[in-house]
Amino acid sequence: LQWITRDGLSKESILQWLGDEQMIYRRQERYNNVLLQAALKNGITVLDLREAFLRTRHYESLLCEDGMHPNEQGQALMGAEMQRFMQENESKLFH
Repeated sequence: LQWITRDGLSKESILQWLGDEQMIYRRQERYNNVLLQAALKNGITVLDLREAFLRTRHYESLLCEDGMHPNEQGQALMGAEMQRFMQENESKLFH
């Protein structure tokens, strides 16, 4: 929210629309959960990168200043998770 309002947008107006600051996180969490449920229902193997970030003690240190996009360390985590996922799921993915 700080990043979104950094250039003078009204934080109060945005909060009135959102309800509270945590709504951004909750919406993202809900969206992720819906995607995971749909994948499970349809037998789709999923790499949950959000979970990988949240397993990190201070996931904020893996994000850019905007608090949304991965920084260099976050991208490194994503790369490592992708490599691990591919190795663990090679037989499922390339049959």
